[in-house]
Amino acid sequence: CQVARSRLLESVTFSTVRPWLFISITCTLALPVIFLFPPGEGAFEGGWNLNALTYAMWDPFVAGGIILTLLWAANRWARQGNRLTTWLARNAYAAFIIHPPVIVALSLLLAPWPVSVYAKFLVTGGLSCVFRSAW
Repeated sequence: CQVARSRLLESVTFSTVRPWLFISITCTLALPVIFLFPPGEGAFEGGWNLNALTYAMWDPFVAGGIILTLLWAANRWARQGNRLTTWLARNAYAAFIIHPPVIVALSLLLAPWPVSVYAKFLVTGGLSCVFRSAW
């Protein structure tokens, strides 16, 4: 919203994206190495330790590169609409507003089901898509 008037997001060039794309790819390739040879003691998932800090710093660098690359790619190749993108744009709002309560409701209904979280994820996702297509 802040940069809408200046159209800053639409003026992203590949020369702006290139270093962040390099950083993002490098960080993504480095993560398995970091997991295999941790820089310190402690869990990567959180806490006050060097491993958690490393992972916390890794995330925004990867996300920044991905976001800038997607902005540039969308501006470069996806400006012209077609039937598919027009249909997707018309249906996106309803999906963002209606779909989350459906997913939450299904997740709560399936919570006591004694199967793995992966099975619950697949069933919840599948049923959500079925319910969404029925609207």
